[in-house]
Amino acid sequence: MIRDSGGLTTRELIATSGLARATVESRLTRLVKAGFVVQSVRDRPTGRPPQVFLLNEAGGLLVAVDIGVTRGSVRLTDLGGRVLATAAFEADVSSGPGLVLGEVASRLRQLMTHQRVDPALVMGVGIGVPGAVDLSGGLARPPLADLPGLRTEWADVHIAREVRAFLPALGIREVPVVVDNGANLMAHGEWLASWPQARNLLVVSLDMTVACGVISNGQVLRGANGMAGDLGHIPDLASHVTCACGQRGCAAAVASGQGILALLRHQHPGLRGTDDIIRLAQSGDPDVLDLLQRGGRRLGVIVGAAISILDPELVVIGGALLEGLPAMADVVRRTALSQVHPLVAAHTAVLTTRMPPEAGLVGAARLAQEHALNPAQVDAAIAAGVVLAAPTSDSAKT
Repeated sequence: MIRDSGGLTTRELIATSGLARATVESRLTRLVKAGFVVQSVRDRPTGRPPQVFLLNEAGGLLVAVDIGVTRGSVRLTDLGGRVLATAAFEADVSSGPGLVLGEVASRLRQLMTHQRVDPALVMGVGIGVPGAVDLSGGLARPPLADLPGLRTEWADVHIAREVRAFLPALGIREVPVVVDNGANLMAHGEWLASWPQARNLLVVSLDMTVACGVISNGQVLRGANGMAGDLGHIPDLASHVTCACGQRGCAAAVASGQGILALLRHQHPGLRGTDDIIRLAQSGDPDVLDLLQRGGRRLGVIVGAAISILDPELVVIGGALLEGLPAMADVVRRTALSQVHPLVAAHTAVLTTRMPPEAGLVGAARLAQEHALNPAQVDAAIAAGVVLAAPTSDSAKT
């Protein structure tokens, strides 16, 4: 309650929670003593300013990790999500979990050393991965399972367990390590940073893969198996393009960077990433332009179906291909709205993302925060004698 409100008085906490004064005051005493909560005063034009309780945002640290298909990022934030430092790294997910997670550990060590932070203040780690994650924290489907070796290399890896194993070597005590689909974290970050007033949101990213996250009634929609919003693998039986999943006409096969590169491999064998596709499209290459038109229409049809099912207030589209090729984004937008009832189309906005590619890191930091401040986790930290750092004078809010 204190975190979400930005600060409450004792009276407001009692009124909002419905708890007895003695219960609220006892809890506040423990939180203040452990440094989770700090006291300040609220500015008021007249009269005695009331005392408010605030989250001690500067007292702890969070680690956010975003693992992509060809690159990743590690970020340190304070307990309120304020960015302290970020480090990017190049690591193709096809090189396997050992190399990729090794890069995560290396970059995290570098960040903590450079920032001169106390690793004991790390309270939680949030990780986004390019694949569906089941409720146990394991991968429900290996990332890019169509690439040789990944089906076996990633399928048996429990990422949270592997990360927990190297944290003690960095001086980080036992803390929550939570893994989620990068698409969910992207949607969560986009929502928090750009569209907090919306309660129902669909976020679609088109890069090397098709990623989609769903915010439903103010919550990330994960589904029974952690695969809600998996728009990349809805087949089109009229298509002759076979997807790695075994179906035909999936957006992953005809619209994603990976799918388009596969379709262009004979005409342009040297292409490697979305930057190459954008460069050829901007030069007017007819083969590339044709594939982008067809891929955009296919993705638009799928997004339109998702709009009809989910009835979101807002659809946000982004990712390297759609941001680098506005004409393709227009195709997706027009096609999607042409597939739905006119009344739905009139009340649904399809807009381009406002965020840079770091939306996943914002979502990962929020995921880490939610678990670090879980009541049971806070109780365990207090019982273990954990005390957060005292806020500096310039970090205190009034």
